[in-house]
Amino acid sequence: MSKKVLSRHFVPVLLVNFMSCATPVMSQQVFVPDDQLVSDPNSTLTDLSINQATSSFNWQDAKGKIWVGRFDKVTGDLRPTNGQGELVDTGATPVIAPDWVETAKGPRLVYTKGPTNATYLVQAVRVQGIWQPEALIDGDDKKVPLGSDTLNDTSRQPQVG
Repeated sequence: MSKKVLSRHFVPVLLVNFMSCATPVMSQQVFVPDDQLVSDPNSTLTDLSINQATSSFNWQDAKGKIWVGRFDKVTGDLRPTNGQGELVDTGATPVIAPDWVETAKGPRLVYTKGPTNATYLVQAVRVQGIWQPEALIDGDDKKVPLGSDTLNDTSRQPQVG
């Protein structure tokens, strides 16, 4: 009998609590974004990949060139403003953007090269100020680089060393 009494009172309380969470809270404040231009408005920067640890970003232009630039952590300003700081490589596959991968030896860029029917992954590492691309021929996924900013992240591919 006490079990029935407990359940009759317990269910309505849970239902009332659930309903109070589902009710939207109306705010009188209106959010106004503070948009500030941080790049050259005439540049064609698309799909930037950010590396917070090195204050850098990478992107791929329409001609398949991979670029790396820097950004100011305080202001967000891109350096240079057109994004073309350092040329990493040419001939990258269109549409699929490069991504950062953290390794025990430091950050690397991973991206796709080659014609549509024969793509392969490439990693590029910066050694003494020069980007050195290297084909990753043993990767399982030769089309889409999925980077990670977590060292030894086994849930993302590719794993580079």
